[in-house]
Amino acid sequence: MTRASLILMATFALLLPSLTRAADDAASLARSLASGNADEQVKAALALAELGPRAKAAAPALIKALADEDTQVRGHAAFALGQIGDKNAAVVDGLFAAAGDREAIVRRAALRALKSLRIPRDVLIPKMAEALKQAAPADAAAIVATIAEGGKEAVPFLMDCLNDQRAGYWACLALAQIGPDAAPAVAPLAKQCDREEPQVRLQALVALGQIGPAAKPAVPRIVKVLEQDKAEGVRYAAAYALGQIGADDKPSRAALVKAMAANDAFLQVVSAWALARVAKDDKSLQEQITHLILGALTSEKVDVRRAAARALAEIKPPPEAVAPFLVKAIQDEDESVIGNAVDALASLGAAIVPRLAKNGLKNKDLRLYAVRVLGKIGPDAKEAAGPLAAALDGAEGQFRREAQFVLGMFGAAAAPAVPELTKSLASDDEQIRNSAIYALGKIGPAAKPAAAELRKLIAGDDEFTRFAALWALVRIEPKNTKLAAVAVPLLVKGLSDERPLVRAESAATLGEIGSAAKAALPALKKAASDEEAAVSAAAKEAMEKIGGGNS
Repeated sequence: MTRASLILMATFALLLPSLTRAADDAASLARSLASGNADEQVKAALALAELGPRAKAAAPALIKALADEDTQVRGHAAFALGQIGDKNAAVVDGLFAAAGDREAIVRRAALRALKSLRIPRDVLIPKMAEALKQAAPADAAAIVATIAEGGKEAVPFLMDCLNDQRAGYWACLALAQIGPDAAPAVAPLAKQCDREEPQVRLQALVALGQIGPAAKPAVPRIVKVLEQDKAEGVRYAAAYALGQIGADDKPSRAALVKAMAANDAFLQVVSAWALARVAKDDKSLQEQITHLILGALTSEKVDVRRAAARALAEIKPPPEAVAPFLVKAIQDEDESVIGNAVDALASLGAAIVPRLAKNGLKNKDLRLYAVRVLGKIGPDAKEAAGPLAAALDGAEGQFRREAQFVLGMFGAAAAPAVPELTKSLASDDEQIRNSAIYALGKIGPAAKPAAAELRKLIAGDDEFTRFAALWALVRIEPKNTKLAAVAVPLLVKGLSDERPLVRAESAATLGEIGSAAKAALPALKKAASDEEAAVSAAAKEAMEKIGGGNS
C-alpha cells in the first residue's frame, strides 16, 4: 500500500465519526421538521442549513416543509435547501414551486436558494419558464416582482428568458420593473417587437419606455411599430415608449404627429403626451397638444378622459388655459378621472391656489377635491389657510378630517383656524380629533388658545390621543420645562413607533425642546440610522438643536 493510500485511509478514519454524527443529526432534525411546532421546525431548518452539504439526507423532509402552512417554516426550508446545495431534480422542482409562494419572504428565499445552487442556464431557463407558465397570473406576477428585486443582477437571466417562447412575456414585465438598470436588455427587447403575440410586443415596448433614454437605439423599431402595427394596444405602448425615451428626432416627431391625428382618441392623447415631452421647444405644437388634451377631457369614453387628465398632470400647461377644464373634471363620475384631475391641478402649483380658495372651497360639491389638491401642493398653498379655516365652520366628516391635516401642513399660517380646530378636540370622531391635534401642534405657539382643551385630552383613556396631545402641547409651549420633563420619555418611546410619521415628529419635537431633552440623545442617535430618510434627518437635526451633534 502506498503512502498516499495510507494517508487517505487515515484521513477518512478521522472524518468518519464526524460524518456519522452529521448524518445522525440530519436524521433527527428531519424528524423535527414534521413536528407541527413552527418554532421547532424553524430551528431544525436553521440547524440543517448550518450542516450544509452534510445534511443532504434531510432534503426530502425540507422539500415537504416547503408546503407547510407556516410562512416562516416554508421560508427557512427554502433557505436550508440552498445551503445544503443538493441539485437533485426534486429539490429544484420544490424550490421552483416555492418561487410562486403567496408570501414574498418565501419567494425570495426560494429564488436565493436557486441562485446559490448555480443551476446551469439551459436547465434554469426552461424550469423558470415552466413555473411561470403553470402559475396563476397573480402568482406569476409575484415571481416576476421577486426576480425584479434583483435589479442589475437579474438582467442577464431575464435576457435569456426573452429567447424562450413561454417566458418572454414575463421577462418583459420584470425588465420593465427594473427600469433604467435594464439597459443591457434594450437590443433583445427591441427584437420582441417582431413577436407574433401582441401582448409580448406591448410589454416589450413598455419595458423599453421604462428603461428611458438608454433605449434610444430601439427608437427606429418603435417608430415602425407606431406606424404599422395592427394592434391598438401595441401602438399605444409605442407612443408611450417614445415619450418616455425622449425620442426627439424627425422620424419620431412625424410618427407622433400623424398618430395624434389618427381616428383613435386614446392614441391621440398618448401621442400628444409623448410629443409634449419630446418637442418642448415647439410652442405652436405645444398649443395644439394642450387643445387636444383639453378636448379629450369631455370624451364619452372614460379611458380617454382618464388619460387626458393624467397627461395634463405631467405636461403642466399654463394654469389659465387648463384650470377651468380641470375644475370641471373633478366633478367627473369616474374616480380615476377625478384622481388624475386632482393630480393635474396640483401640478400647477401655487398658481392655482387663488382659484381653489375663491371657488373650490366655497362649493360643497367641490371642496373635498379642492382640499386634496391643496394637500398635494403642500406648504406652497398656505395662501388658502384663511378660506380653508372658514370652510371648517359647520363642516363634519371626511372634509373636516382632511382639511385639518392640510391646515397642519401650512404651519403657523393656519393660525386663523385655531378656534375651529379647538372645537374638533371635543368631537366623538377619533380621526377628527387626531387631525385637529396634529394641526394645532404644527401651528405651534400661535395655537396657545387650545392648550386648555389639549390638557384635558392628556388625562383621557386613549394612549395615542394622550401622546398626540402632549406632542402638540410641547410644540405650542416648547420652553415649558415641567411639560418637557413629562414629554421627553414619551417622545423617546415615540421614536420606536411603527409609524414613520410618529417617529419623525417625535424626533423633531425633542429638537424643539432643546437642551432639556438631553436624556433623549442615545435614542436619537439610534434613530439617526432609521431606514426612513425623514426620521433619520429629523433625529440628526434634533441632536444638533439639543447640543449632542450628529455623531
